[in-house]
Amino acid sequence: MKTLATEAEVDEKGWLNIHTPAPPGIIPGKLEVVVVFSPLILRTATPIHPQAGTLPEKVELSTDFHAPLEDFQAYAE
Repeated sequence: MKTLATEAEVDEKGWLNIHTPAPPGIIPGKLEVVVVFSPLILRTATPIHPQAGTLPEKVELSTDFHAPLEDFQAYAE
């Protein structure tokens, strides 16, 4: 069993359209496919690709950022 996450569209006639290549190693032929419907959380015209170093001097960490947290003190003992 292989897992694939991709986008799909339902057309005006109610047909589900999935346009994505099959995972490597899948032999051509009929397959049983399980579909889980979940709305897209974020739709943007331009894909967002985070990149390290794009916000220099815009993010500051607290001086005690690496200090132990009181909530986890019992686990550290």
